[in-house]
Amino acid sequence: MAEGKMAEGKMDSKEIDGQIVEAVFAALADRGFSDLDMAHIAERAGISANQLYLRAGDITQLVCFALNWLDDKALAESDADFADAADASIYEKLLEGLIHRFEVFAPYKNGFSVLQSACMRRPDLAIAMICQLHQTVNRLLSLSGDDDIGWRRDMRVKGVAGVVMKTGSVWLKDDSADLSQTLNSVDKELRRAEDWAISLRLLEQSSSASTPDM
Repeated sequence: MAEGKMAEGKMDSKEIDGQIVEAVFAALADRGFSDLDMAHIAERAGISANQLYLRAGDITQLVCFALNWLDDKALAESDADFADAADASIYEKLLEGLIHRFEVFAPYKNGFSVLQSACMRRPDLAIAMICQLHQTVNRLLSLSGDDDIGWRRDMRVKGVAGVVMKTGSVWLKDDSADLSQTLNSVDKELRRAEDWAISLRLLEQSSSASTPDM
């Protein structure tokens, strides 16, 4: 235990966070969601229980912490890519951001599959993960150039989150190197959601997300 604390003391917060994320998804793949416990995750991550409790109070919160950590990574990398594509439309940036998110999550597919199954039995987990996804989509929309506010923005967040959830099953089965099946599915569902948004006046025809000059 003393050696573990010494090793922990040499790590910075980002390194600890990364080890927690790896431990969470490795444990999900090995043990399933119902058999997870905080002590096992802490041991697997090589940190103290207190270091884990500083980040989450229970397993559901810990799952959301891990998802948010991966989302932070995906969003930061997408933001850097967007800076080199100033002429890209909101739609193009949104599509690229969603695909990159799936790319970042790809090493953890087994764990995500476990979570997807667990959500059928644990509504609290499902609700927590949906809320976390909505926050991520909201940030991605802003990074893509959608600076609208109010109820229309809220509905667009829900629509894009629905696209992510619907295409997630395609992604889990997509074994192509370039995630081409996932890309096609996301593109198709985003365009369908865009058409609905225009018809419901959640998005103006002249400023729709796929308009090249937006």
